[in-house]
Amino acid sequence: MDSNLAVLLAIVVAVVCVARTTPPAFAQTVQVWSECSPQNYTAGSAYGTSLRGVLKDVVDAAVSGGGYAVANDAGGAAHGLAICYADAPPEVCRLCLAMAAGNLSLACPRAVGGAMLYNNCLLRYAGGAPFLARPDMAQEFSFYNPNMTSAGDAAQFGAALSRLMDRLALAAASSSSSSRGRRFAFGQTNITGDGGDSLYAFVQCVDDLSPDDCRRCLQSIAASLPMTRGGRAYSLTCYTRFEVVPFYRPPTATNLVVVASPAPAPESALLPTESRDGRPSKLRMRLALAASLLVISCFIVVKIRKSGKFQLRIIGKNSNPKENIEELLDNYGSLAPKRYKYSQLKDMTGSFSEKLGEGGYGMVYKGTSPDGHFVAVKFLHDLTRNGEEFVNEVISIRRTSHVNVVTLVGFCLEGSKRALIYEYMPNGSLEKFIYAENSKTTLGWDKLYDIAVGIARGLEYLHRGCNTRIIHFDIKPHNILLDHDFVPKIADFGLAKLCNPKESYLSMAGMRGTIGFIAPEVFSRRFGVVSTKSDVYSYGMMLLEMVGGRKNLKASVDNPSEMYFPDWIYRCLADVGSLHSFDMEHETEEIARKMASIGLWCIQVSPSSRPTMSKVLEMFERSADELEIPPKHCFYSAIQ
Repeated sequence: MDSNLAVLLAIVVAVVCVARTTPPAFAQTVQVWSECSPQNYTAGSAYGTSLRGVLKDVVDAAVSGGGYAVANDAGGAAHGLAICYADAPPEVCRLCLAMAAGNLSLACPRAVGGAMLYNNCLLRYAGGAPFLARPDMAQEFSFYNPNMTSAGDAAQFGAALSRLMDRLALAAASSSSSSRGRRFAFGQTNITGDGGDSLYAFVQCVDDLSPDDCRRCLQSIAASLPMTRGGRAYSLTCYTRFEVVPFYRPPTATNLVVVASPAPAPESALLPTESRDGRPSKLRMRLALAASLLVISCFIVVKIRKSGKFQLRIIGKNSNPKENIEELLDNYGSLAPKRYKYSQLKDMTGSFSEKLGEGGYGMVYKGTSPDGHFVAVKFLHDLTRNGEEFVNEVISIRRTSHVNVVTLVGFCLEGSKRALIYEYMPNGSLEKFIYAENSKTTLGWDKLYDIAVGIARGLEYLHRGCNTRIIHFDIKPHNILLDHDFVPKIADFGLAKLCNPKESYLSMAGMRGTIGFIAPEVFSRRFGVVSTKSDVYSYGMMLLEMVGGRKNLKASVDNPSEMYFPDWIYRCLADVGSLHSFDMEHETEEIARKMASIGLWCIQVSPSSRPTMSKVLEMFERSADELEIPPKHCFYSAIQ
C-alpha cells in the first residue's frame, strides 16, 4: 500500500470516527470554552479590585451599547472585552454575558488573564498591555452538527462553503465600525447552482482588528470547517458560523447573496483521472477504492451490550434492520411500548390540529388514543440515532415507572419520522404558573410545596430507583408537567444520558442544558465530574424560581442587587433571617424559607457539597429552623 492510498484510508477512518463521536446538534445545547493565564494575582490585591470593576463595566457597556465594549481601569492595569455575536437576539446577549460574568471568575480564580466563550458571546480580560493589539488566528473552540454531507454532494458543498466564507471575510474586513464595534457580515449562496438548497453563513471580528487581520483571522478558522450540515468556529478575535437553514439576523443587517461563478467551458485536454490511452489513472483507482472502503466502513456498527463488553457486528445482506427492531420489541414482551404508524398518529391528532408546544427537539400535539384517552404526541427532529438505537432508548424510557415521571405509552418509527406518545397532562407545564404575577394565588404555597416535593421524589427515582440510572440534564420548570390534580411529572428525556447503575458520573463531550440551570461542572471539569449532582443543581435553581416567582437571572430590575435572585434571597435569609420582605404570612413564610434554604444548598459550586436527592427529601421533613444556611462563597454568584 503506497503513501497516497494510506492517506485516503486515514481520511475514511477519520470521517467515520467523527461521525460517531461528534456532540449532538449545537442549536439545542449550550457550549462553553474557557482559558486562564498561568499567572495569578494575590488575593485582596488592588488588581483584583480593579478587575472586578472592569468586568462589571465592560458587561454593562456591552449590554447597553449594542453588543460590544472594551474597558480598562484608571491606571490601565486591567483591560476587558465583552462582545455579543450578531447572530443572536439582544435578549440572548444579555443573558449570555451575565452568565459569562459569573462563571469566568469561577473558571479562572485569581488568574491575571482569562477568557470565556459561549455560543453567543465572548468575555475576556487581561493585565498589562492591551490584548486587543494581538490578533488570535488560531481556532480555539468549535462545534458542529453531527450530520455529515453525503459523499456525492461533498464537492459542491465544499465549493459553496469556500466561496461564501471568502466573500464574507472580505465584506466583514471592509465594513466600517459604524455598527457600534461589531464588524460582521451575513450571507447565503446556492449549494448546487441550480436553484436548490442554500447555505447560510455569518462571520464577525472584534472591531479593533485591522481589515487585513480580520480577513486573515476569518480565513484561518474557516479553513478547517468540516463538511457537515452546520458548524461554528471561534478564535479570541473572530467567529464564523454556517448552516443549511436560516438563522437569526438583525433586522437592519444586510444579507449578501453570493452567486457561483459559471462553470468553465470543457477542454479537449485529458481529465486528471484518465491516462492518455483512456484507461483510468492510478489516482482514480485509489479514489474508487477509498470510496468502497468508506461504504464498507459505514456497515460496521459497534454495539455495547448490557454487560459493558463491545460486540463487533457486520451488517450485511442477511441482516434486516426491521427484523432487528421487531426482535428487540419481542424480547421485552409486555414491557415494550406500543408502536404506532404515522397514519395512526395523524388520525389520533386530527391531522395535527391542536399544537401543545414546541421545544428544541420537536413539536408536541394533543391527540386521542384508540382507547379514548388523551395523549401528547411529540414529533422529534434532528436525530442522529439509527432505528435500533432509537428503539433501545425508547424501551429504556418505557421501563421507568413512577408517579412523578411522565409515562411513555408508545412510539412511532417510520422512515425518518419518529415520535414519542406520552400521557396527556391537562394543566401543562409548571413554567406557566410560577412566572405569572398571581402564581401564588393560583396554586397556593401548600400546593407549590407539594409540587417541589413531588419533583424531588421523581428525580430521586431516576437517580436511584429505576433499572438504569438516568441523569436528566435539563431539569427546569418547562419540563415539569402537571396532571389534573397538579401532581408534578418530570418530562422530556431528550437530553437524558443513561448510565451504568454502578456509576453516578460520566464524561461529557459537549455541554447540555438550559442557561440559568446548568451546573458549573457541566461547563468546566475543574469543578468536578458531571453526575446526578448536576441535576441537583438544576433542581435547586428551579426551587428558588418557584419561591421568587421569577427568573433567577433577570436583566431588567429596579434594584441592581436584585438581578441575580440567589444572591438576593441569600441576603434576606442570612442578614434578616426571614423572608418578610416578600410580604407573606408566618405559615407561608415558613414554607418559602424551607424551600429557599434547600435550594441554596442544592446550588453549591462543588458537587460534593450538594445533597443527593435522597438527602433533599430528608431536608423537606425538617422544619425551616432546623435547616442551616450554606456559606455564601459556596454557591455560584454573578458579578455585582
